[in-house]
Amino acid sequence: MPSTYTTNLGIEKIATGEQSGVWGATTNTNLDILDQAVNGIVSVTLASAGTSGSPNTLPVTSGALSDGRNKFIEFVDGGDLGATAYVQLTPNDAEKVVFMRNSLSASRSVIVFQGTYNASNDFEIPAGKTVVLKFDGAGGSATVTDVFNDLELTAATINSLQLSSGSTVTTILDEDDMSSDSDTALATQQSIKAYVDSVAEPLTAVTTDILPNTDDNNDLGSASKRWQDLYLSGGLYIGGTASANYLDDYEEGTFTLNGTGSYLTPLTGTVTGYYGQYTKVGRKVYLYGAVQGSTAIAINAGTGFGYVIFDSMPFASESGGFNLHDTTHGVGGDGVNFGFTTTNKTSFFPTAFYASSWSWGATTNVGSTNTLSANITYHTAS
Repeated sequence: MPSTYTTNLGIEKIATGEQSGVWGATTNTNLDILDQAVNGIVSVTLASAGTSGSPNTLPVTSGALSDGRNKFIEFVDGGDLGATAYVQLTPNDAEKVVFMRNSLSASRSVIVFQGTYNASNDFEIPAGKTVVLKFDGAGGSATVTDVFNDLELTAATINSLQLSSGSTVTTILDEDDMSSDSDTALATQQSIKAYVDSVAEPLTAVTTDILPNTDDNNDLGSASKRWQDLYLSGGLYIGGTASANYLDDYEEGTFTLNGTGSYLTPLTGTVTGYYGQYTKVGRKVYLYGAVQGSTAIAINAGTGFGYVIFDSMPFASESGGFNLHDTTHGVGGDGVNFGFTTTNKTSFFPTAFYASSWSWGATTNVGSTNTLSANITYHTAS
């Protein structure tokens, strides 16, 4: 009866009564096979790249020492093979776990498979990498897989870690202030959080411009994530970058309002106070002035005119004056004119001209207060 062989290592099993006189030699070969399988290291030189249909073979030969049986197999070449190399482990029913290293030149990959070639069942070893592979020995549909895929470790000490991107990590730092500068160190989650928290308020360390990654494409804040107050020592470009789009001034405040007697007829009523307020946006100034009294306040001019001066305005006007004529009352010279004094451009007076007896500014009641008021808008000189 002839010998048989184990499926995975090809160890010869001598039949009863066989190999008289040579049994010891067969046994020694079997022991060498075991030694090769348990701890064998081999360097396999590939003479050509091969193809998926005509690959380089890596045999596990029954009853004899063979390259495919070694525990560690390194692929080398005598020069650039010019393409990705293909290697097939045979036979296709041998189950095997093996260390393999790709040491081919010119950064060539090695694709290893066992059964009939199928891209979904092979494994590609990148240049310069070592892997641990499992050949499942499933015949024509055999697969080759990474033993350490989804590897779970209870603990590990790693001196250097090379990522698939090509970056190498040699240490992990728990450094809350991120004071060091290294392209081979990873930061812990706690150190990243501590650092981010420390610089969140305010950005006092920023010494350069803060710019978006593209022009006119990013918002600062959103409808649901708004900033609160914005403090600027300069201005804003709104809607464009030309000087006409530059807003560098906004101000609110009060100014002095004097209720001065009329040229002919004085201001009538019992005055209890004066109020002036302004808002300036760029060169545009919005003024509000009011004279308040315990009785009705009016300018009664008769055949002359009366006035109330808006005095000491905070910003000089662009020109000597302008008129806003009220055509609601009277005809011809009747009505109300407003103009700046031409002497200093910082005083303003509403005047009332009459051809007949008429009181301008017949007051309205604001609560229990009688008020004579005016709203004026003008441009500043600069």
